[in-house]
Amino acid sequence: MNALKVSLTICCLIAGNYCIAQSDECTFDLETQTDKFIREVSEFKNYSWNDKLKDATIALDNGDTIIAHRGGCTHFGVSGKWTLKNNSHDIDEIDYWIEKLIWISERIMSDDDNEILNDLIKEKNYKKVLSNNKLTLDFQNHNYVEWYLVVEIDKDSKVATLETSHYIN
Repeated sequence: MNALKVSLTICCLIAGNYCIAQSDECTFDLETQTDKFIREVSEFKNYSWNDKLKDATIALDNGDTIIAHRGGCTHFGVSGKWTLKNNSHDIDEIDYWIEKLIWISERIMSDDDNEILNDLIKEKNYKKVLSNNKLTLDFQNHNYVEWYLVVEIDKDSKVATLETSHYIN
């Protein structure tokens, strides 16, 4: 079920990006959706911005990559996908992955979002699904249509992918 929700969120974000290219009748102001949320982050000095898709590809100093998205037309979302190449942690190390979630969220999301996220984590207000190589946390909050964390670890390469996203209508 959670995989379906994640897939639907990704489809909504892609559909939102399609709307950016196709429609002048957006709920959210496309002109204000810039790389401003990335520019001031010292760890993100090496990035490229795609204005059409409203995302940044960020090369971190340790070789990891983050794709950060902020924008939308009818659905406004913020997301980050972090590829951790030198992962040595197991999927069931929930506190470690939450620590990583907080790190990326503090850099790509608003202060208000981070305050809400910290409260959700503190109150453990999320549904957790843990499988062999995948962890999903589905945060429960009425301010967002959806907010999740998904971590997957490739068994062979040990590369971990951490993705978090939330969006509003």
